[in-house]
Amino acid sequence: MLSKDLAIASNALERITLFESGARAFLLSQQDLSGTAQVAAFLQALRRIRNIARSEPPPFIARVSPSGEVKVLTELKRAWKRSRRASQKRRGP
Repeated sequence: MLSKDLAIASNALERITLFESGARAFLLSQQDLSGTAQVAAFLQALRRIRNIARSEPPPFIARVSPSGEVKVLTELKRAWKRSRRASQKRRGP
């Protein structure tokens, strides 16, 4: 998934929905870019996006900078896994 809405990563409900769906999400880190600049950022990052999409097990959220740098936000995935395990423990076997 490509999006300009990095705020998704900050909204707990949206983030959980992304993770539960098994998404591979690449989100622009800067929302005020023109349409042309958004396309340029994703094109600049395309090779890295492909590599991450192939090598990183889903679900994940990655930040794409205007210069085309890509960083997987692993701390969000770890937090989601911890909360999922805690939720399963509360429910019991």
